[in-house]
Amino acid sequence: MLCYLFGSTDGTLRGIANPFDRRRCEARIEYERGYARIWQNDATRSCETAEDLEEQKRLAHLSFATLRASNAELLKRPILLRGRGRDFCEPFKDWMPLDDYDDVGFPSDLATTPKFVLNDARKEYLAVRWHSPDGTARNVPDGYRSAFDEQMEYHTQALEANREDIAKHYGSPYGSWRGIPQARLAAANRYARLWLGRFESRCEFELALLRVTIDEMDAEELDRKADELIESIERQIEDVAQDILQNILDEQGATS
Repeated sequence: MLCYLFGSTDGTLRGIANPFDRRRCEARIEYERGYARIWQNDATRSCETAEDLEEQKRLAHLSFATLRASNAELLKRPILLRGRGRDFCEPFKDWMPLDDYDDVGFPSDLATTPKFVLNDARKEYLAVRWHSPDGTARNVPDGYRSAFDEQMEYHTQALEANREDIAKHYGSPYGSWRGIPQARLAAANRYARLWLGRFESRCEFELALLRVTIDEMDAEELDRKADELIESIERQIEDVAQDILQNILDEQGATS
């Protein structure tokens, strides 16, 4: 279905004529795979017996069957899907079930405290956005350094605000993680683990989309320059032809 959304004529990646839309579709597929991995790891985290694992597999099969049936309905008229891929290129407007708060935690989640720090994908995104040639902060050009630093600070503070919101939801009076009641700490740690995993997956998707857009713009610029060069050559050829014609006419006028 995703391939159709990104313009495929036959429901496959190779059926997407535009190479940049094909890459966007590939990025979206990887994004959804990442989400599935987060879900799978969480679903199997509490499995202590083979029976527990089989039950999770059964639930996964049911969920997949429901999704497959829903997609089958949409695929009855695939022409209506084509060209809507752009709607699937806004990762931070997506909602998925793991975004919901959960009041159930696992004992293993008590062993670690979540760390709300900017992931590598978000750092690289900001560096690329501010013209770092290799996607690293140290190579952001001096002319963009101030804007880059401001964006880094903004995203760091936004992450901290999310941490405080999550802590308050789980009972911390002032938004500190240490203020979460012990009875709700496992659930809070579990949700934070899922939230951070999902956030990283989204950031990786957004970085992939940014690189596709940059490559697409570069290709368009090359095409524009090629067109200008062709037009320039055509004008030169036309000017030479006009000069030759004028010389012939002048010679004919001189001999008549």
